[in-house]
Amino acid sequence: MLTPPELLGVLAELYPQMNADDLQERLARILFVSTLWGRLHDAYPEAGYQLPEIQRL
Repeated sequence: MLTPPELLGVLAELYPQMNADDLQERLARILFVSTLWGRLHDAYPEAGYQLPEIQRL
């Protein structure tokens, strides 16, 4: 597992034309999604990688 500074370095290599602010924004979004995915996975372990159907109001 990469630390946030390591991930920023990997992103900098993948996106050399992108400025530092854009890289940090992308990293923040990645961390948000990974945290959310982890919480959903913990809440619904029986679903595996499949999230439960969300009922619409």
